Amino acid sequence: MGDPWDAYLAHRLDEKGFTGLIAELASKMNDSIEKIARPLYLLSLVPNIKEATLNSLLDAVAEYEASRGFLEYLQDKTSVLGELMEKAVASAAVRRFELSRRELQRIIQQRVEIEVGVANSATQARMMRLAREAVSNLLTLYRRIVAYDLVKRAFVHEDISKLVGKTTESLSEVTSVDLNKYADILGSFFKGIVVTRYVEDVNKLEEVVEKHIRERLEKGLISELSVNDVVESLLQGVYGIVPLNGELAKMAVERLNGIQTELPDGSLIEIAIEAGAMKFKAVMAPLAPLVGPPVEEGPPAGPLQNQIVLTGLSVPDIRSLAQVVKGGRLGEPDKIKVSSKTENIEMSMEIKSRFEDLVSISGALASILSRYGAPADVQILLKKGLPADRIKAVLEELAKKMK
Repeated sequence: MGDPWDAYLAHRLDEKGFTGLIAELASKMNDSIEKIARPLYLLSLVPNIKEATLNSLLDAVAEYEASRGFLEYLQDKTSVLGELMEKAVASAAVRRFELSRRELQRIIQQRVEIEVGVANSATQARMMRLAREAVSNLLTLYRRIVAYDLVKRAFVHEDISKLVGKTTESLSEVTSVDLNKYADILGSFFKGIVVTRYVEDVNKLEEVVEKHIRERLEKGLISELSVNDVVESLLQGVYGIVPLNGELAKMAVERLNGIQTELPDGSLIEIAIEAGAMKFKAVMAPLAPLVGPPVEEGPPAGPLQNQIVLTGLSVPDIRSLAQVVKGGRLGEPDKIKVSSKTENIEMSMEIKSRFEDLVSISGALASILSRYGAPADVQILLKKGLPADRIKAVLEELAKKMK
């Protein structure tokens, strides 16, 4: 006799059919959705235990157990030998040959060794096939899942037959008769359900929250936020993805502390997390249009210099230099190389075109460098050389970092 809930579930399956029952479950979960604190973390798997579906699993398990019992019997060769000896001694054919008991035992033992070996190999192969069949049939019970859909903001039932099929294919990788060895396959099936819905990569989580914060700042929303509120928004899927757990969500939000982001007006804002609050501090005011000395025409006052090398540039330095280059006050660049190397970061990039986008590029670069507290070295190759004194006049304070 099965448990009462087994009988009830089987009865409901007969009434509604498997898909119909799953759809009804999703509907009832939606009716109670307001009572669920975090619906995104509620998944429901219901086995299809209709008799026809369940019988194939039970048959495989029963045959497996019978084969396992026979294999255990074969392991005890002494018992097998003794049983065959008793039958042989009682055989009329053996009595006619008048064989001694010792001679008879030797013959039978040789035969037992051969037949037990063959039977053992055949039984193990059968058990391996039955173990794979049992696990495959078990997985087949779970063809649909009820989960919360971020777009529809409701519980829906989904077909996961592809995941079942993919997991079943991996059964051939296990070459064991021990059912316990197939536990990892079942684990990979349930993990497959999780990884398609939840994000474990804290860097990815951090990126989406930072993007959301940047969008708020671009709209002029600079009032402080509660860290707990931002974490909860992440857990509720507000930013389009869902973290695996609350610990990862909190870690992703806390990692934004000290990050600097550039706004379209050229201002630089730093995110500061203090006493449970996320605050936004202006690091640099909006950049005013450059009105420095233009590049003069006419004969040069000294040797021409096609290469400018600056070292140890800070984030504000990078931004100022981008404005200078974009403004054309150094003429047209041929290429710009940027590099940074510390214990925590090693990066190098080379810009060969689209120098009009330098301010945007410098903003992204500044965000990376500020995160690691790393300075940068910059090498600018000019298409047309300029006198050293003119370069220094254009760079102003930055000229102090020329190499």
